[in-house]
Amino acid sequence: VFRFRRKDGSYVWSETTIHYIYSGEGDIQELVCVTRDIAERKQYEMKLQESQNRYKSLFEYNPSAISAMDLEGHTLSVNSSFQLLTGYSRESLLLSNYNEIIDPDEIEYVNKRFESAANGLAQTFESRLIHREGHAVEVSVIYVPIMVNNQVVGVFGITSDITERKR
Repeated sequence: VFRFRRKDGSYVWSETTIHYIYSGEGDIQELVCVTRDIAERKQYEMKLQESQNRYKSLFEYNPSAISAMDLEGHTLSVNSSFQLLTGYSRESLLLSNYNEIIDPDEIEYVNKRFESAANGLAQTFESRLIHREGHAVEVSVIYVPIMVNNQVVGVFGITSDITERKR
């Protein structure tokens, strides 16, 4: 894949495929080259990369604690704000279940909310989680279904500490 500069100063992306034709003695006798304009594909790839970078920025640099979970509630990814909120490392949170940090008195309630989100209905509610150091943290939670091709494939959890407000 190459980027060429045209006489007018603009650039064009192209892709070249080369096949060697060998003689009976094993020497290269001929090269068959096919070059095609891939500007449209490159533009799509750059837009996709930009979209991924925007998503990553929204996820990673968000002051709200964000986690992505599969439909069984296993944590697939978390941002640094989620780690700060819970006190757990990224490694210990990954592949744990969301209900492992929920106050035991709240589990049934939160499970119902998660199930609704896993069925496609976004949820907003308040609950309580237990910090790694053992103290309760009052939280506001938003569960958002993760949709791919019109099917729910997981749930985003967006969590904010509301302990001071509750006091």
